[in-house]
Amino acid sequence: MEVVLGVVIGIVTIFGIVFSRLLTTFIHELGHSMSALLLTDGPVNMYVGTDRNVQEKKQLKLGRLTIHFSFIIWNLDIGLCAHRESESRIKNIIIILSGPLFSLLLASVLLFLLFQENIDDGIKFILAILMISSFWDFIINLIPSHIAFKLPNGHTVYNDGRQLLELFAKNDLPDLYNEALDEIDAGNYSEALRKLDMLDNDQKQERYFYETKMEIYHLTKDSKAFVKEFEDYISEMNPGLKYVAYWAKAKIRLHAYDEVVEKLTNIIYDGKANYDLYFLRGKALVELSEYNDAMRDFHALTLGKIEDPLALANRAYCQYRLGYQEEAEEDVLQAIEHAKFEQGEIYFFAGVIFEDTDEEKALAFYKKAESLKYDHHALPFNISRIEKFK
Repeated sequence: MEVVLGVVIGIVTIFGIVFSRLLTTFIHELGHSMSALLLTDGPVNMYVGTDRNVQEKKQLKLGRLTIHFSFIIWNLDIGLCAHRESESRIKNIIIILSGPLFSLLLASVLLFLLFQENIDDGIKFILAILMISSFWDFIINLIPSHIAFKLPNGHTVYNDGRQLLELFAKNDLPDLYNEALDEIDAGNYSEALRKLDMLDNDQKQERYFYETKMEIYHLTKDSKAFVKEFEDYISEMNPGLKYVAYWAKAKIRLHAYDEVVEKLTNIIYDGKANYDLYFLRGKALVELSEYNDAMRDFHALTLGKIEDPLALANRAYCQYRLGYQEEAEEDVLQAIEHAKFEQGEIYFFAGVIFEDTDEEKALAFYKKAESLKYDHHALPFNISRIEKFK
């Protein structure tokens, strides 16, 4: 009987540890996710379990937050929160610290409950496992680690302690570099470039040098300068996907559509793509009149639902070009309805799509795009043409 009891206790303990890792990892990542939702825009992805294969996960979508669950026992201690980085260092620090603070708060509550006399010993045993697991999450995540975790979109991230170190390390950058950042914040891009060029040759080989110059060229839409800087950048180090996306935008402005499709397709086939790369490949395919292929990319971003209004509007344009008028009108109207903020590109596509069936509606859409300062060479021409023949 004692042997059976021991086996039962062992099994319960194992399941308790598995459950505790799942629960406390969830709470830890929830801390990051809630702060990211409050302090950044864009989607927030929370991974609980393995971070390797999104297809193996159960997904729960709550507004901008998507929670990916996996129940592979040996990976239950892996949790990640992926979100757009804020331009504010303080906000980024808050997001990083929110995970450990949630873990510490949970552990403190559980510790308090353990000292309550009216709680059964069996319940206390479970609470003790949860408390240890939560304290473990708090401590292990604040110790900087060199182990990198690769997200499904190809991004590489480190634990909370390592991310904090990297943020604080930015304070040790050269004064000239920090002055250049101030000039960028003030919109003085030429002066920022001048200060960056004053750095010594060793400093010019650092990642921050290349990436800051590319940020400036991206902001000023100096496509040729960006492409040249990007080529120097990739000759020295592996590019982040953010700058690959910037490169694609620059190449699209330079009408190098085939290059964009080829490069982004190679990255996508390597399993390192993110939203921007699918979207930009779709845009390049549209320019090549490859509407069926482009529509597949935009459809992947909508997941067949109203997930992304801008991707939905681009899918609608592809449908229009392929002759599916009713489907195009339905999609673009849903894109307008579900957009979280007004986007000129969506209204421009609406104007194009409705021009053959309802010129009054098309003109209203075009003027809305114009009021939102949407920049497209055909927009003023389309408005004047409709007004001329009214």
